[in-house]
Amino acid sequence: MPIFNNNIINNSGRNIYWLITFLYISMLCGFNSALASQANPDSITYIAGSDTMKFKRVYTSSYPEYTPALDTTNNTVTAPLAPQAAEAGLDAIGSITRGIQVSSNSSVSLQSSMYLKIKGNLSDDYTVQGVLTDKTSPLQPIGNTRRLNDFERVMIEINGPAVSASIGDIDLRLNNGKFGKVDRTIEGISVQTKSHRGALHGALGFSYGNYHLLQIQGKNGKQGPYRLSGKDGEKFIIILAGSEKVKLNDKLLIRGENDDYIIDYNAAEIHFTQNHILSANSRISVEFEYVPDIYLASYSFGKQLISGEVTLGSRSDSPFFISAAWQDIRDDGNNPLGNIEQEQLQQIFGSLGSNTSTTELSTIVLDTLNGSYDQDSSGVLVYRGDQLGDYTVDFSFVGLERGHYRKEQNAATPYYVYDPEFGEYIPAQQYIAPQSLSVFSLSGHAQKAGLDANIDVGISQDNQNLYANVEKQSQRIAWDIDMGINRPLLELRLGDKQIETGYVSHDAIESLEYYRRWHLHARLAEAEHLRYGHLRLGQNNSHYLKTSVSQMERSGSLVGQQVQIESKSDPKAALLAEYSAVLTNLDNSLSQNHALKSRYSRGKFTSGVSLNLEDGSSSLLHASNDHLEYGINASFEYSENQDIGISYIQRMDYRFIEANTSLLNSKNIENWTDLRQDWIADYKFANILGSKGLFNMKYREHSSDSGAVKRYYLGKFQVSGNALHNRFKFQENFVLDEEHIPKYDYHYIEVDTGYGDYSFDSAIQDYIPINGGRFVRQRLYSDREEQVRKYDNKSRVEYTSQGFGKLDRVAFKSRLGYEIRLKEEVQSGTSIQSQEMLSLNVDLQTGRSTQFTSLGYSGKSNQNKSTLYNYGAEENEFVSHGLDGDFIWNTKHHSKLGVMLESRERALEYNPLAQEQWISTRPFFKHLIKFSTQQKLAIDVKYSMVTDKYLDKAYSEALFHLNHGLRIKRRGRVDQQLSLSNIQADVNAIPYSVFSGRQPGDNWKYSVNGRYTFSSMFQVSMNYSIQKRGDSRNEQYLRLEGRTHF
Repeated sequence: MPIFNNNIINNSGRNIYWLITFLYISMLCGFNSALASQANPDSITYIAGSDTMKFKRVYTSSYPEYTPALDTTNNTVTAPLAPQAAEAGLDAIGSITRGIQVSSNSSVSLQSSMYLKIKGNLSDDYTVQGVLTDKTSPLQPIGNTRRLNDFERVMIEINGPAVSASIGDIDLRLNNGKFGKVDRTIEGISVQTKSHRGALHGALGFSYGNYHLLQIQGKNGKQGPYRLSGKDGEKFIIILAGSEKVKLNDKLLIRGENDDYIIDYNAAEIHFTQNHILSANSRISVEFEYVPDIYLASYSFGKQLISGEVTLGSRSDSPFFISAAWQDIRDDGNNPLGNIEQEQLQQIFGSLGSNTSTTELSTIVLDTLNGSYDQDSSGVLVYRGDQLGDYTVDFSFVGLERGHYRKEQNAATPYYVYDPEFGEYIPAQQYIAPQSLSVFSLSGHAQKAGLDANIDVGISQDNQNLYANVEKQSQRIAWDIDMGINRPLLELRLGDKQIETGYVSHDAIESLEYYRRWHLHARLAEAEHLRYGHLRLGQNNSHYLKTSVSQMERSGSLVGQQVQIESKSDPKAALLAEYSAVLTNLDNSLSQNHALKSRYSRGKFTSGVSLNLEDGSSSLLHASNDHLEYGINASFEYSENQDIGISYIQRMDYRFIEANTSLLNSKNIENWTDLRQDWIADYKFANILGSKGLFNMKYREHSSDSGAVKRYYLGKFQVSGNALHNRFKFQENFVLDEEHIPKYDYHYIEVDTGYGDYSFDSAIQDYIPINGGRFVRQRLYSDREEQVRKYDNKSRVEYTSQGFGKLDRVAFKSRLGYEIRLKEEVQSGTSIQSQEMLSLNVDLQTGRSTQFTSLGYSGKSNQNKSTLYNYGAEENEFVSHGLDGDFIWNTKHHSKLGVMLESRERALEYNPLAQEQWISTRPFFKHLIKFSTQQKLAIDVKYSMVTDKYLDKAYSEALFHLNHGLRIKRRGRVDQQLSLSNIQADVNAIPYSVFSGRQPGDNWKYSVNGRYTFSSMFQVSMNYSIQKRGDSRNEQYLRLEGRTHF
């Protein structure tokens, strides 16, 4: 393993961003530098047009002496670090941490983290702000809120009247007309200069993300999860947080569990909330950036991005405006990311043409000693058993119906069988070549006396194989030009849009819905020609009528003509009406879409009606969407704290056997194939009897012409509040959802010690969860799904009697919690996954401030069942009851005496060795000695008696635990822990859950954690542990860390 890896090199490279930014600003702006040495010898002044930036020659920072207020050695409370103000007006707060971790298996890893937040003024007109965070973690945040917190983010922003710059992790949003759109997240520099005449913009950076626009067809009764895949069909990807744009039926959605959807970036899954009921007619499109999963993918490429743009005038205000931009994005073929070398890829792709981006190489190898497969006369692989065949084979997962083999699982090892219909694997490895794409775009307009003209031009050049020995690159052009009259009450324009064969853009030029209306697949590299005209009567922000006509050609052939109509009444009036229509003539057949919406408001009452019709939508490329839909709705705002709404929607879908058949006649309109009826009710309230909440229910009845009826339910009920002067509190949260869930396997990947969540237990031949393990777990989903109805309920009730918290009062506090998560297979009505948790806690104060002060009870029950695993079912049940009493002898001696009763059952269909069934009784005694405010000692003694019902065995353990804490001169802290255990058992191995991994015989563990703060600026820490479990060898762990605060 090389000492200097790419992460270290990348981090060190960021230190030169400031220097590069300064040079880049100077190059783009052409600053005239005037050194005001006579007038002000301590400053440097830069002049850009009429704007001035003044910098001091020397910036200094001073830091106060260490004070206890900044002490960070306390485990429970960390005092905030006060910002240190520099003379230049900059405030900075943060820390840098560097550490080394060593384990007993000779694993050595370097760890680092940094956090820095700055804000202030560089001069009178220029401000700087930024946040720098950097941790060695590949995980992305969970996308269940609208706003994502900065996650491993490094960004500095400088803003002023003439110059603005961003350095670090940048969300680059370039939009130079129709052909210069680029949305990327990069690590690099973005600089912009501006004046009243125009602007310059430049960006340079590196990105690990690949852009993809994915279309997904919804399913009846499936709110999620919808799994995303890469542009080459990659299944194991990680979505870059915040990069997604999700549309449903061409409507942009908002992320958030209280809005439209939530997304799991690490699993690449989207789940839609109850705001929308999805169906087989739902059209989902997702634009996103992604990287291959670092554990499951073979390799990928980072991307280099260079962009420059020059603008004259203002796009929104200037009568004359023109902008020219160039963007180049190319894969870094010199440094492939993953377990592959550049030379190997060059050998594979070198002889292939520059238009070849992917290839496959067989992984079937003749090996008569270690092979497990044979080939029959037709070349099909047949599994013979471990080392019983003539060939070794590596299978690659490519997705359902894309492969030729499916995976079978038994107790020993997985194997693959031939299944050409539902296969998910192939006996080959897929390879992808590095690629590049450059786009030059020109965008502008000219306006005078109500006349205007717009122009957009794009020139692209791409290379799909940068390893090709012979490069053949050609330039392709696209344009969109229109001109006409544009006045407040009238707009008339004519235009021409043409895209040459082979033209490729960085981001999608048009939406997927745009091409669906033309009955075309999304453009790849085909030639397109669109002639169009547009007319507007009325004002844009008031009532108006708009109409557009266009004619489309693709690859030299006429596609058809299209007319679009849109009108809207005055939005300020009590009665609002909106109408839109799209009529498309395709080969003498008419496709049409009409939408009408009306709303009437009077006082607290609002009502509305809607009508939507689509006819002639069926094509070879798109599922039929011919339908007639109408709906009514009403809402009433009863008071400021209450409002209620109800609505009804009916939709009839049509699928005609004969071509060019319209539903718009009295006979056909009755011959629907699917009928959907939706009933929706909403109620929200607040400040009613001390409570607030909401109720939302959606019910769908789906009938087909065959007589079959399916019902779907979506619901949400939330209520929380308090009573009896805040002594009684309650909370209820219920969610009803519809899902389609696939079965899955678990795949465990070995990583460095300390980075994993699982360890392998050789006794049961299975993986067990443990912090700091050597394995991470990944789910491998099958594409075979089951329709599931999900019930999720969380209830909590709490009562606190008067006087609780004051030891001299007899009082009590009780808490009852109940959670259930149930997933029920709709067709059979059987439960396929359930989790039920019940907890009860009661604390009773005796009214005595010394000796026997309180009595407590805690009870927990947790039951889990699942049949979602490909390799069988799993059941778990754990029940515990605890009773303890607290004793306060004096200010220095506290004791706790109690007993725990526990039982656990675990059954795994695929692994009998992992079966568990035991009960235990564990009396314990704890004593705390406070020698002083600087030193304390905790002593725990526990004796466990366990009956293993599965093996008909009895175990016992005597456990002694010491925890010593010492603070050193208010600057340092040393915590030591020592555990001694002796387990009596007539077995070789005990399940991990019985004694937390301790095994028969003597077990011991010693750990020491130390921290010392030299000043308010610098702190060091050390963590060391050594342990022995039964007859296993010693395990050691050492971590050293230094932290600097700003």
